[in-house]
Amino acid sequence: MSCFGPRETNQFLLLGPENAGKTTLLYKLKLADNWKKLEIIRDMKAVKEKENFGFHYEEFRGSKMTYGIWDLPGKKAARPLWPIFYRYIQIDAVLLCMDKMLLFDQSAAALETVEEMKQLLAFMVHEPELRPAAFAILLNEKDNGPLLEDLTDNDVREILGIPELQLVSEDRIKVFTLNTADVAENSGVWPKVMDFTRRQIMSAAKD
Repeated sequence: MSCFGPRETNQFLLLGPENAGKTTLLYKLKLADNWKKLEIIRDMKAVKEKENFGFHYEEFRGSKMTYGIWDLPGKKAARPLWPIFYRYIQIDAVLLCMDKMLLFDQSAAALETVEEMKQLLAFMVHEPELRPAAFAILLNEKDNGPLLEDLTDNDVREILGIPELQLVSEDRIKVFTLNTADVAENSGVWPKVMDFTRRQIMSAAKD
């Protein structure tokens, strides 16, 4: 972090596997209830189908912090490109979005995806460029999904191997449950996510 404190616009990476709800989250934050308009749905589909692994970027001006979110594609073939962003852009927070159902699904595909996210998290928290960054785990609880028992923060930490991480302050990583299709910039869970990231940004600025 800069010795002069947080920059005017803090930068966040929005990562996760395919169909986790990342692009829905970005559109819902930016457009509120207008996000379901037909032309927007078409744009979302086009973003997901881009063969050149296109990304999305939006800026938000909150009452306490101005921030930009980089929504990167979750395809396996695109994941090796993720480090390009945080090695050339100073990233203040990583938002790792996952379908909550994955944590209950015992299919081989789901277990593989969870293991991939576990390994990704372990890799990224130790990257030199991301050591000051906050990590928010966003569990997407979809409207049309089955009713799921509650998972405690400690349950999710165990599943993702967070207690096993070496030399990582637990304060840097926090778990949130939300519905990306129902998120609001100024109410519900999202302000809590932003309060967490803002506190970590301010803490890193003092180091």
